[in-house]
Amino acid sequence: AQTYAKFVTNDATFTELSKYISRETSLYKKLSALEVQFYADHDKYEFQDTTTSDFTMYNDNCFSIRVKFTHIVYRTNRDKKFEFPSDFTFCFVKKNGNWLVGDMTINS
Repeated sequence: AQTYAKFVTNDATFTELSKYISRETSLYKKLSALEVQFYADHDKYEFQDTTTSDFTMYNDNCFSIRVKFTHIVYRTNRDKKFEFPSDFTFCFVKKNGNWLVGDMTINS
């Protein structure tokens, strides 16, 4: 979840994000084509108030979990910060012994 948030603010590359996502999914294809344009220059970020909930195990190879946090981005050389409440549900699938994201929902 945090790597996706960093990807949206250009603090992580798709290559960094893609290692967590199953390549056979439409999510992988959509994110690989996404051009992220976060225009506010910033020099640091942090994540606060991270919580997880709604863990659901569907079978031995699939589960989902909700992840919430506040993504804070600090503008370069300014006291201004932006706070982005982030709330996701991830569906994980087991591929070759590894757990990868098979789908993601941005909750409102």
